[in-house]
Amino acid sequence: MSSDYRCLTSKWIRCYARATPVFKLQMQVLPSFVVPAQIRAARALLNLSQEQLAKAAGVGVSTLRDIEAQRGPASVEMVERIRAALDNHGVLLVDGDATRGPGVQFAPQRPHLIRRPTAMTLWDGLPLDLEWQGRPLTAFVSREALADLEGLSARSPDSEFFAAFDKHSAAILEGIKRAARHKENFDPRTGALRVRGKDLHEADESPEQISQRRAAMRPPRGISTFAIQPTPARRWNGDDQGPSDHPWIVHQFAEKEGILTIANAVTGHFLALHEAQVGGFEKLNGEWVLRLNVQLKFEDGRLRVEWLPDEPALQGGRR
Repeated sequence: MSSDYRCLTSKWIRCYARATPVFKLQMQVLPSFVVPAQIRAARALLNLSQEQLAKAAGVGVSTLRDIEAQRGPASVEMVERIRAALDNHGVLLVDGDATRGPGVQFAPQRPHLIRRPTAMTLWDGLPLDLEWQGRPLTAFVSREALADLEGLSARSPDSEFFAAFDKHSAAILEGIKRAARHKENFDPRTGALRVRGKDLHEADESPEQISQRRAAMRPPRGISTFAIQPTPARRWNGDDQGPSDHPWIVHQFAEKEGILTIANAVTGHFLALHEAQVGGFEKLNGEWVLRLNVQLKFEDGRLRVEWLPDEPALQGGRR
């Protein structure tokens, strides 16, 4: 057993050794062990100082330092407070088992903060640089939404809005995920996502609602190739080359994540589409067509994507 592991578990083991057989069975389902290196790694992922994490977890800075420095066993309560604070910021402490060691990871199915916000705009609100489903995403959380979370006023200093974000990070990131499901929340000029109070307080969709919403983007049975509407355009050296009628194929459909990846059968370009950008499959004159809410353009051999008047931009690439 490593010294990291032992420093958090020695007190629990001594208690376990003195326990009755029945109580031992009950103790086996207590919160799992945390290795101090996991906490250090989680702070590094979030770029949090010890002072910031201690404040978020409601523990003393000296207590956190002692835990990370392996100066003695930590109480279950302190560790669980730290775990909850890290989860609120989008990082999970992963338990070890018979097949893998303990570690850390970003919370799945949640946007991930690239950098902590340091500015607050008067009209747009709090700007956030995020990673969401493999793509960069800029989101603006309105001042009113943040104010409602903490009972702030429009005249409250920016520092109080930053504190509200730190305290409610998990709820805000979940609200961003909900807002991203609806194309009307994206700015038609910049592709930025607008997050309002209703997104933070709205209940999550039921599995049935999500399934119904994603049914339109599910590839039909037996489909081989299909066309795209609006038809992709071609440009070379600045000159328009007309529409591109190359066939497309389904590369992958991740229904759980709401991502449809398509590939051009001739050029090899591929594109991962979020559910907000897919109109759905339909048959026209006996041929399958995938309707998109974005415009694809082949420019000088590269695939570019432009959003339609009410759509965000997407990124494409090559296999």
